[in-house]
Amino acid sequence: AGLSNTTKHVMGGPYTREGALNVIEMAEEMVGGKEMLREKPIISFIILIISPLKIDDTYGE
Repeated sequence: AGLSNTTKHVMGGPYTREGALNVIEMAEEMVGGKEMLREKPIISFIILIISPLKIDDTYGE
């Protein structure tokens, strides 16, 4: 829903690998392909890092 009707950058935190891949695929379709997304990224992801540099199990699948 965050990618609909916007031209701005969107940041989110998908909980699964599948969820992240789905968001990447949607973003690629919106900008015209994989290369266009690399040239002008419209998405980024947030992950939870716990000291000392451990990734939270929910985000680290």
